[in-house]
Amino acid sequence: MNLKYNFTKKRILTISDMHIPFHHKDSFAFLKALQVKYKFDLVVCLGDLADWHSISFHPKSPDLHSPNDELKAIRTHMKALEKIFPRMIIIGSNHGALPLRKLHDA
Repeated sequence: MNLKYNFTKKRILTISDMHIPFHHKDSFAFLKALQVKYKFDLVVCLGDLADWHSISFHPKSPDLHSPNDELKAIRTHMKALEKIFPRMIIIGSNHGALPLRKLHDA
């Protein structure tokens, strides 16, 4: 991936650990308000954007999403987040790597 970027820009937002679809109910409204107010030049997610509870290696709650339902919810929320921040750098993380790790184990 080519990360050529003009780092002389001044308005940079970093976010992390949203754990979509289990994010705070007001988080998107808050991020949208920040973007409207500050018009960030660069947005970086430091990881754990999605939660992937349904496919984690830890015990799972039967009351939460199935893998398919969680994927659908993640996609829906990611599209909403992309409308707020059309360009965002997302750093890899332990939760972000779960689908690939599960695929590797299979």
